[in-house]
Amino acid sequence: GLDKLEELHLSGCENLVRCPLFSSNMTHLRTLDFGDCANMTELDPSIGHLKNLTDLNLRYSKSLKELPQEVSQLTSLTWLNLTGCHQITALPKSMSCLKQLKRLSLQQCSSLTEIPECICSFLNLEELDASHCQRIAFLPNWIGKLKSLKQLDLSWTAIEELPHSIVSLENLEMLSVAHCGKLEDVPGITQMKLLRALGLLGCRSLHDSFLERLQ
Repeated sequence: GLDKLEELHLSGCENLVRCPLFSSNMTHLRTLDFGDCANMTELDPSIGHLKNLTDLNLRYSKSLKELPQEVSQLTSLTWLNLTGCHQITALPKSMSCLKQLKRLSLQQCSSLTEIPECICSFLNLEELDASHCQRIAFLPNWIGKLKSLKQLDLSWTAIEELPHSIVSLENLEMLSVAHCGKLEDVPGITQMKLLRALGLLGCRSLHDSFLERLQ
């Protein structure tokens, strides 16, 4: 069998409609790549057998409508890439079990209308990319719980304001709200002592008072 397999790359398999069945013996699998499987409509629930999986790439799986509940069994996962999964409208609440997750990309998940609440449990999360999610209009207060967060990309969203809890992101090094045309302020910006990169390109509603605080 494939018991010794550590990586499985199926990116660009455009005729793949349903992902393969995964054996409970595939305990060595660390990387699973379904990038650009544009016609894959679902992940088989047997994906939950991959207890040691660390990287799951579903980038531009444009026909994928949802993630199965069994994804919550991937407790070793550190990197989940959902870039360009246009039809996903939510993430399973049970995904709050993924305590080891460090990187999450929701870039171009254009059907998402809010930042999924399960993310507030990802206390080891270092990178969150929700850019180009043009239906997301607010950032929830619980974002302040993500104390490990280093990079937060909210560019090209419909966000109008940021919660004051954002000042709790004491390890934040990069914040981008570029092209958030209705955003008027970034509260507590001067308290973010580790911030190295701040993206404000195209933020045409920012007030003078905010710009003065940057000086």
